Amino acid sequence: MQESKYVLSLGAPFSFALRRNSIIVMLFWALPISTVQLEEVDYLRLASLSEAPWYFILLNLDRLFSHQRSREPIYVVRTHSGKRYFMAMESGAHFRLRQAIGNITEQHGRRQR
Repeated sequence: MQESKYVLSLGAPFSFALRRNSIIVMLFWALPISTVQLEEVDYLRLASLSEAPWYFILLNLDRLFSHQRSREPIYVVRTHSGKRYFMAMESGAHFRLRQAIGNITEQHGRRQR
């Protein structure tokens, strides 16, 4: 039985889903191409449009209009190694991801004691 995943962002061509302790990066909503362990996340924050890569802007033009940006703001997830992932998330997805990162951080802190 396959474990469930929570879709964080459906974008073109990349989508992101939360599964257990990782973010799954998918190509065209179905093909997993990368995994980001939540314990490797340095931060999750709102991204400014000026820091988003040109291909993200080009592929997500419809989401970048002001009425869409308020519904699905752009967030950046940065890892300890410096990789950045840009995604447009609704508020429910943002809070769920932030909670999952917090839970992992808390568990990781307990293990080090």
